[in-house]
Amino acid sequence: MDGRRSVKIIPCPIGIDAEQIARLAHQVPGSSAAQYLRRLSPDHSIILEVDRLDYTKGVGQRLLTFEYLLEHYPTLRGRVSMIQISPPSRSRVPEYV
Repeated sequence: MDGRRSVKIIPCPIGIDAEQIARLAHQVPGSSAAQYLRRLSPDHSIILEVDRLDYTKGVGQRLLTFEYLLEHYPTLRGRVSMIQISPPSRSRVPEYV
């Protein structure tokens, strides 16, 4: 091999269209749970994480990142919460048990 090669990088986003979800969130009236949380603490922010409970999804890293956020930005303590929803994933696959 002569060491020459050509590499082309293109964006190939996967997952949700975050901007569309944000637009929809402002158009649709909130659920009773969301309304309850807003009334409970109108200045409180909630980070909602939803992903399968799978070691490849980085759930542990997200929790550590939230911990880092609160440690390094103490003014956010008591003003932001994180809710992690993780339904079981591939629980019937022996390699994942």
